[in-house]
Amino acid sequence: MYRLLLLLAVCVAAACSDTQQPTAPTKGGAHTPSGSARGQLGPSQQGKPTDQVGFTKITHVITNPQTLPAGSVGELTAQCPSGSVLTGGGYSTSVFPNLSNDARPYIADSRDGGGNGWYVRVFNTATGATEILFWAYVYCAN
Repeated sequence: MYRLLLLLAVCVAAACSDTQQPTAPTKGGAHTPSGSARGQLGPSQQGKPTDQVGFTKITHVITNPQTLPAGSVGELTAQCPSGSVLTGGGYSTSVFPNLSNDARPYIADSRDGGGNGWYVRVFNTATGATEILFWAYVYCAN
């Protein structure tokens, strides 16, 4: 999953790089905007938009911590704000230094939730488990 996100980031960066090569035909089909008002939409002489394009802001959204008693399963989804695009996400749990590895919670899912959010599912069902806190987070671009 992380390799796919890295590949996607590289592809986006390459697509958004500022090269001097035209992206549209230069004869017969190129449209030149009328006027030179700042921020006016339309392609430049090289066929590129004249306004700022691409993502300009990354938002980090974190859910409220959810208490997960021993012997239970919990789910959370961190949602991107409307108009933004999911770029990645994850989860965190409270510290449990006194638990053996066998008693620690099991993260069953940490993935794209399918609705512009990051989904996390935690099993806190191991023998010797204690109450924990967990939360999900998401990174969104707009």
